[in-house]
Parts: sequence; C-alpha cells; structure tokens
Amino acid sequence: MDNGKEEYFLNSQCYIDIGTKDEIKLEEVILSINSGVIIKSTELNQFSSIDETNYKYLMLENINDIIIGFHLPNLIKIDDQYKEYCVKDNSLVISKLAPFRVGMVHLKEEEEILIIGNLYFIEIDESKVNPFFVEAFLQSEKGICQLNKNAKGSAIKNISIQDLKGIQIPNLSREKQEEVAEEFKNLCVNLNLLHLEEDVINYMKRTIFEERI
Repeated sequence: MDNGKEEYFLNSQCYIDIGTKDEIKLEEVILSINSGVIIKSTELNQFSSIDETNYKYLMLENINDIIIGFHLPNLIKIDDQYKEYCVKDNSLVISKLAPFRVGMVHLKEEEEILIIGNLYFIEIDESKVNPFFVEAFLQSEKGICQLNKNAKGSAIKNISIQDLKGIQIPNLSREKQEEVAEEFKNLCVNLNLLHLEEDVINYMKRTIFEERI
C-alpha cells in the first residue's frame, strides 16, 4: 500500500491507544523477520534479464496496490550468496521507512524472488494466524497508525525490527480472521483487475494511430 505521503488520519483512533480489545503482538505470530539485501546497481544490472525467468527481484518501488508477483523485474539467476534473502510464499513485505508500504508476496511454481533494499520480509506462522488477515490489518487505517506510532525519527520516520515485532494486531477467532481475509483477498483481486484494465486502456491510447497512419 503506497500512501504517497505521510498519512494523517482524522480518525481519532490514530491518536489513542487502540488496545481496548484483545490483541497480540506481531512477534507472537511470526516465524522470522529479515531485511532485504543491499546490492550495488552495477551488480544488479549484470544479472538483470529482459526475458521472463523464474528469478525476480523486489524493491520498494515494486510495492503497490497490485498483488506482488505481477510484473516484477527478471534476473538471469540468483547467486547462492543471496539465497537467504529470497522470500517464501505468503510472506509480508514492509518498507523500513515512512510512508509505510505493506504487501504480500505470492510465488508461482519454481519462482524465486529476491528482496532488495529498505524492506523487511516477514514469514507468518500460518498455524496461528491467517497471513491475509495480518496484511489486511497492516494496510488498514489502524495498522498504518500502529506503524507510525512505533516508528522513530522526525524528518524521516523508520521502524526497527524490534518495534515492528511490537505492533499489536487484533486477536480474533480463526473464523473471524477467515472472513476478513476472504473479503480482503476479493478486494485485492478486484483492484488488480482494475489495474490490468487500466494497462489495456493506456496501451490503446498509445497505439491509437498505429493502424490509422
């Protein structure tokens, strides 16, 4: 979710402790949090590919409202030294710096995605919580408020791994989680379809004269 600029929600819940209901810390429902790898652009260019491959990379600018996994840049290969920075399916990706962006990675069969730069990638313990439920919360007004509240800094806010672990998420029943997750997934699919339709329309605009001149 790209907020474009610092979010200032009018909702009063942003300015008060939202811990009025049963909540748990994010650290209680995750298996791991890791930072993206730092790679020089010259090295990245050496391994970049214009052809479609099973090896992709994900940077901050690749996180938007579209489901992560579509239209990612391709790599010829991912070197063994970087394998630990490859994300697992249904992992969350969160920017380290505000305005905070949150997304979930969906891997295709045999696909590998390398996380690069100022990002955290988080493996969720699916036996404890539905990953889509966590994503839905972190993309909501309440979730963004929590990220901003836990972040440090004045000019540029950033959030540490420890502060990220301290994010409070609603401790709802699995049934309620599934309801929220299903509705959220449907909204994401609809949004993705709108983006695809937008791509088609933009292409038609760009090529409107090709068959007429």
